Order: sequence, then structure tokens, then C-alpha cells
Amino acid sequence: MGAQNDRKAARQDVVTRLKAASTVTAKVPTARIYDSRITTVIPVGQLPMLNVYTSETEERRRGAAIFFDVIHKLHIECFETQTPTGDAGADDASLAGKLDDLAEVVQSALMTDPAFLALYEVIDTIRSEVVLDGSGDGRRGLCRLSFDIKHTAQYDPATPDDLEQMQIDVNLIENGTAPDSDIDAELDITGLDT
Repeated sequence: MGAQNDRKAARQDVVTRLKAASTVTAKVPTARIYDSRITTVIPVGQLPMLNVYTSETEERRRGAAIFFDVIHKLHIECFETQTPTGDAGADDASLAGKLDDLAEVVQSALMTDPAFLALYEVIDTIRSEVVLDGSGDGRRGLCRLSFDIKHTAQYDPATPDDLEQMQIDVNLIENGTAPDSDIDAELDITGLDT
């Protein structure tokens, strides 16, 4: 499987796992857990929301030419909103707390799932970044969880097997009628390009 299909499979797997995790769906409806949604401006009414995407993939050759370490940068964006109360400082603190809670639930759902952990040889780095925005129709925030996930890919060289196309017909020819007479074989080989 190529790196592009690996990225797609990783995203789809994470979305499926998040939708199946009751701790996550208690905070975010399954209809708002997306694979690679463009999130430039999201109306407050569509929050909270999760967006799973991969930003880059690196393949490093490991020893033999056919083995590669494949490292994907997998991101989960956790979006939340806060209804303004008139106290911007308290609203921002409340929003940051909601984002931290949601990110913790999402991270915990994945990192305590043995089947998810078994998919990758290494989950090397987990980073989080929080952005708060008070413009537009309300306060919204984003906590982006980023994971470096690694597995090994094998690229076997494409070598056609010419013997699969070959057919051998053998005709036995007896030389004489005596019990110790020689037998010759006539071979007809077809399908082998030489």
C-alpha cells in the first residue's frame, strides 16, 4: 500500500474510532466528526466539532531497499465554542478549559485503545496547540492535537515470473524393441521469451 493510501486509511480509522468512543460522542455528535473538512470559517452553531487530517508523510529507507519507515503527521482539530457572558476574561478561560477537556477525551480515547496502538510501530510525538478567536458571531476555539505515527512499508520489486507463461510438452520416443533400448525425449517449450 502506498503512502497516500496509508494516510487515507489512518484518517478513516481515527474517525471511525472517535465515532465509536462513547466518551467522545458524549461531547461531540458523530455527525460532526469529519475526515479532512476545510475549516476556514465554521458557524458557532456547528460546534463542537472534530476534524481529522494528515498534513505530511515522510518515507525513510531502512537498510534494504524495499523497507521504508513511513511517518505520518496526523492531526485532530477539536473545535469548541463559548456563549459570551459579558466577561471576556472568564469566557476565554472557560473556552480554553472546554478545549483542554475535549482534547484530553480525544487523546485518551485513542491512546487507551489497544487496537489503535497496535496499528503503528511508534506513536512518536503528541503535540497540542490552542487558538482562541473572539471575532464573528461568537467565541470559538481550536485545540489541534498532532501525532507522529510510524509504521514500516515494504515495496517489493515487480518481477514478472516468466515460468508462469511457459508450457512444456514431452514426447517419449523408443529406439528399438529390445528391453535395454534407449528412450529419447522430445521437448516442445512454448511461451518462454528468450
